[in-house]
Amino acid sequence: MARKTGKTIAIITLSWDCNYHFFNLFKSLKEKTKNNFAMTVFDNGSDNETFSELMNFLSKDKNHYVIRSETNLGFAKGNNKAVQYVLAEVDADYVFFINADISLLEDKWDEKMLKVFDEKENVGVVGAGLFPVNWDSNANFILDRQANKLTECQTVQGSLFCMKIDVVKEVIAKRGYFMDEDFSPAFHEESEMMIYLLENGYRNYWVPVDHFHDSMASPTKKHAYKIDEKCGNYKEYQELKQKHRILLHNKHKEFFY
Repeated sequence: MARKTGKTIAIITLSWDCNYHFFNLFKSLKEKTKNNFAMTVFDNGSDNETFSELMNFLSKDKNHYVIRSETNLGFAKGNNKAVQYVLAEVDADYVFFINADISLLEDKWDEKMLKVFDEKENVGVVGAGLFPVNWDSNANFILDRQANKLTECQTVQGSLFCMKIDVVKEVIAKRGYFMDEDFSPAFHEESEMMIYLLENGYRNYWVPVDHFHDSMASPTKKHAYKIDEKCGNYKEYQELKQKHRILLHNKHKEFFY
């Protein structure tokens, strides 16, 4: 893959029947990203027409890839599959995880995030989704809504974050997986991974990047409501969030205490 700068980036996006939003994301990436990028889209069980449209859209560029699952695997499993593919097939130094319903609005947004790795030591994750995240002792997250500059925090939101490929490899080598699939289909899987990083000596940061997040179109919300028909209503949606909050607390008791 040709390189414009010394940094080469991979981008992972999960997609589920949301081509309209993904096409907007891709357009914004082409217009606003400084570094060359290789995009891996994990299609989480879209219908055949949607999947064909996605394949036709990305097939014009050999640097972009689509992986298809026949069923919706959820957020953790989908990202794990995509990460495995990127590690095996993509020549990159950094990997970005971006929701399909994000549109980047800021020129050279990627350089702004990558700069943190040069300025700080032992960086685990750099995120830019909405606000930095910290946690209380009961595993309730607290958004730092006043943040407007580079901020060290406990975790970041999973809609837009990046890591060094070497750190991703280290996480997998040490614990056998990237995101914990016990948190399937959704809620707190990325937070669990970031807390694991903190427990192993890494530091997480948030940096403001101008973007639009159409969160009501998020495939993650679709996962929570529809996957395997397990969560077809709001009550079950809330029950799943509570179940995974307790699971997060129990997996990282020392962190929360």
